[in-house]
Amino acid sequence: MAWIATKYLITAGLVVLISELAKRSDKLGAFIASIPLVTLLTLIWLYVEGAKVIASVTLADKKNVGVRFSVK
Repeated sequence: MAWIATKYLITAGLVVLISELAKRSDKLGAFIASIPLVTLLTLIWLYVEGAKVIASVTLADKKNVGVRFSVK
């Protein structure tokens, strides 16, 4: 239970940090928000929890496909 609370706090802290940066500088906030930090956190959580490598690669591949289609 403590591990889930830790993950929530770190992820929520990241969102709050980005929103506070966006209040100070629109361009900096937009730049940091465009970086796939939540995806990286998800991959880190999967690695720490001992998820299979295939699950991590599948998640990363699906996120990459989404980025490719949204850029075009």
